[in-house]
Amino acid sequence: MNSAVPSRDVRERTLAAVRAHAVAARTAGNRFRRLVLSAGALYLAGAFAALGGLVEGDRPAWYVAATGVAWALVASAATWAGVVRGRSMLGRSVVLQGWTALGIAPALGVLALVADVLWPAARLDAVGMRAHGACFALALLLSIGPLAAFVLVRRGSEPVAPRRVGALLGAVSGAWAGLAMDLHCSHTSVAHVLGGHVLPVFLTTGIG
Repeated sequence: MNSAVPSRDVRERTLAAVRAHAVAARTAGNRFRRLVLSAGALYLAGAFAALGGLVEGDRPAWYVAATGVAWALVASAATWAGVVRGRSMLGRSVVLQGWTALGIAPALGVLALVADVLWPAARLDAVGMRAHGACFALALLLSIGPLAAFVLVRRGSEPVAPRRVGALLGAVSGAWAGLAMDLHCSHTSVAHVLGGHVLPVFLTTGIG
């Protein structure tokens, strides 16, 4: 009895169709990821603008620029480690993801302490509990959009350690929200920055 063996032409057409389907699926996936991340960025930018955008207050321009760049560098590095998968289908290493998730909030806290040392006048800023609470709540509100976008982009892609990646995505979202708060809030007291801007990052890490 002869077995039905597809001809070479049929096999080539089949393989070509499979490759075309894979390329189309990958293209659609990339388009979806760009759309979702753009929506998350627009949410953060829109909320930041609605709050009043950049507020310099009594802070010198160099202080605003330096702290803003420092927060942006931390948030960008965290995004590279937690959201961008790189060339490997498995994403970044487990060790890198774990340490990044644990280190984002402390790193931002260190930045707040360094800024306090570089500009001692910041210690003269008297801030009440109402301001602490308002910034804490606003930071959490700002983080919603980025966190939702990051989770949608990475959903179902981490069957081994989803909690670790979720914590990292939460920390990254909190870092971007903290950057917006750093640019908007004119309070410079280190206690306020730690409690109103950095502490929410610990919470978003846990939520993630």
